[in-house]
Amino acid sequence: MGGIVAKKNVATSIGAVILAGILSACSGPWASGPGEEPPADGGTFETVGELREALEAAGFECPEVMVHNRFKYASASGSCGEIGLGIYANGASLDSELAARKTYTGDTINVGKNWIVGTDAPDQVQEWLGGTIVNEGN
Repeated sequence: MGGIVAKKNVATSIGAVILAGILSACSGPWASGPGEEPPADGGTFETVGELREALEAAGFECPEVMVHNRFKYASASGSCGEIGLGIYANGASLDSELAARKTYTGDTINVGKNWIVGTDAPDQVQEWLGGTIVNEGN
């Protein structure tokens, strides 16, 4: 009977390791569920793809990013339908983008440490990704 208990403990341990691996692969700087707080500054994302994944976790439909260079100072940018995404190499690039956009848009966007997201639901983005809501043109 001791052999059965040992096999069950091994199977349980393997299952826990697999689950931990799956959960860590899905982690990012965003909140991963109710009750979790995202970083106040929005954290950073390495790629537009990572930012897209965070938006999908927040409930936005963004199955595929159309990559483009519409954000002048971004190291990478793209869109999912009406959602605009930008990743910036440094704070100076992000600041330059914000200054330039202020002169020609009246959009409300979300700004993190190295990213911008433009949606029609900035409160939802902030709840999941953190960062600051900026009303451009003000």
